[in-house]
Amino acid sequence: MASDRERVAADVFGLPDHADVALDFVQNPLRWLTAISKYRATHSGGPNFAYELCMRRTTPEQRAALDLSSWTVAFCGAERIDADVVGRFAETFAPQGFRSGAFFPLLRLG
Repeated sequence: MASDRERVAADVFGLPDHADVALDFVQNPLRWLTAISKYRATHSGGPNFAYELCMRRTTPEQRAALDLSSWTVAFCGAERIDADVVGRFAETFAPQGFRSGAFFPLLRLG
């Protein structure tokens, strides 16, 4: 059974509380960006591949419906951070209010 915290997190990110979050994200990365836009999230992030996947799996029409201007800290970590991916993400989502200065690298151990 999911804890209250897990149920709230699932609701905020638009996921059923029993979902395999990683699989759901890979299948529909737009859901993450939509949650940031809808709930005016200020802090969110993931590994480098998540930003790459958002660019590859969203259309210009889908991006146009987003407002990412509230996103002030976009952490990136858990794997090698590719400056090209970060730069392209910032450029791709700039029309939706995303600022490149929001990126915040996290320490990778190992």
